[in-house]
Amino acid sequence: MELPTIIPVILFLLAFVFIVFELADKALIAVTGAALMIIFGFLNFQEAVDAVDFETLLLLMSMMVIVEIVRRSGSLSFFNVRLASW
Repeated sequence: MELPTIIPVILFLLAFVFIVFELADKALIAVTGAALMIIFGFLNFQEAVDAVDFETLLLLMSMMVIVEIVRRSGSLSFFNVRLASW
């Protein structure tokens, strides 16, 4: 592999190791990795934005909101007790 090809691979592997061993917040690691790819010129800003699947992000965000509402309502605890006593 040539040097320009190795650097993005190293950045990815570093981010992967940081995420696996939980050395920092996962979102911070992902944003830092993306920013470094843009700063070093392996991606331009438009390519980085095009790589984001906003429909998936919206789905995940919506699911997190619904789970938080259900958690605060106590429904999850209710179902846990019902399952444990079944």
